[in-house]
Amino acid sequence: MNLDARTIDEVRQRADLYDIVSERVVLKRSGKDFRGICPFHEGKSPSFSVNPTRNFYKCFSCGVGGDSVSFIMRLEKIAFTEAVLALARRYNIPVHSHSPEERAAYTRKLSREQQILEILEQAAQFYQHARQSPIGQVAREYLQRRGLSDETCQHFAIGYAPPGWNALTTHLLERKRYPAPLVEAAG
Repeated sequence: MNLDARTIDEVRQRADLYDIVSERVVLKRSGKDFRGICPFHEGKSPSFSVNPTRNFYKCFSCGVGGDSVSFIMRLEKIAFTEAVLALARRYNIPVHSHSPEERAAYTRKLSREQQILEILEQAAQFYQHARQSPIGQVAREYLQRRGLSDETCQHFAIGYAPPGWNALTTHLLERKRYPAPLVEAAG
């Protein structure tokens, strides 16, 4: 897809680098910046710095640096266009391209991705419900022995896969009526 410069500029302006990085790196305030362990190399000292004012990151050990787009590119190992599109989706930024066909293809892809995300959310709810049901008693006891409270399990959406290889598939196809190719695409 040949993205319009307006889309790229808006993504760079609106994508909050601190929010994006803090999902994957534990950051601690250090003056006006934040510091953490660099996700791009093996290291134990907090050499990774995020400047939210300038929307810029830099690792003083391995030398990588950039903005939110380059962070997503490096972390996810994806191309520039894919990173811009991912951030545009996340921040609800309209995507402008040079041809209507490309724009329609993006919209179709987005709606398919939204459907897949919905299926994944349904799967997570299915497993969480199974953990809380009578059949999940064994799982709840195991989690308690491991020191995980019910609140922690809810916070991290920990679930339980009931016996049987097709319980989730049956739930998604027969009870929720999702199309089989879409369920398969969701994994």
